Amino acid sequence: MNIVYENEDVVIIIKPAGISSQHTSSSGGLSDILKEKYGYASVINRLDTVVGGLIVFAKNPNSASYFQSFPKIRK
Repeated sequence: MNIVYENEDVVIIIKPAGISSQHTSSSGGLSDILKEKYGYASVINRLDTVVGGLIVFAKNPNSASYFQSFPKIRK
């Protein structure tokens, strides 16, 4: 797992293609790994399993609430 940026509120990592962002019924995901490491992890921007790229996780409930208040832009 490559961490691009981290502070007390967020961690931004490079998600490889083929790994799930979140826990699924058939496998764990990056959120499980980060919850184990930090005690809390809420995905801010999901990426499909087949897609690789930057993904942001909030490291505490206050940060998650802050980011989730932003309007979602879908294209």
